[in-house]
Amino acid sequence: MTGYVDRLLLNGHLYTNTWDPEGLLSTLPAVATALIGVLAGQHLMSNCKPQTKTVDLLFFGSVSLATGSLWDFSFPINKNLWTSSYVALTGGIALILLATCFFIIDAKGHRAWTKPLTILGLNAIFIYVLSEIGNLTLTYAIIPLTENTSASLKSLVYDRLFASWAGPLQGSIVYALAYLGFCWAIATILYRKRIFLKV
Repeated sequence: MTGYVDRLLLNGHLYTNTWDPEGLLSTLPAVATALIGVLAGQHLMSNCKPQTKTVDLLFFGSVSLATGSLWDFSFPINKNLWTSSYVALTGGIALILLATCFFIIDAKGHRAWTKPLTILGLNAIFIYVLSEIGNLTLTYAIIPLTENTSASLKSLVYDRLFASWAGPLQGSIVYALAYLGFCWAIATILYRKRIFLKV
């Protein structure tokens, strides 16, 4: 249905030939994802007791997770199309993780281990933009290998520094962690200089 509507109304302007991950109908559940976060944030800022907030987030997270899992049988979980079942599943997981973190960090006051996350969070938008620019640069920087062949800098870095010894699956994970480590290092420099970039 989503692909049909996109082809009908956005033909010639799609991300792929048949569908678009940011098409018309895919945008509605994406908005629902954002609203889940908004409602959770409002509840956390309310005057309810910490225990009540934790239980509420766990309850609605569990309901959402179960709904998404069951819905998958008739409306498959699909990230590319951002299906409603995907929203329910991932929203549920997010609420459960949020409740757990809120209980440990805010309700119980165990904050020492969160320093690396704080460093990233204080410059979150900047780090996100940096990671996107870095990824695009690595992807579109073409390196000539021979007279007739070339490869992107990203594939060369991945193949020669990660996949060559860790294999394709584990190499992908190690590459992602290394990239995260690079972004975190930049965030650490900004944090130590007390530079916080906000919109």
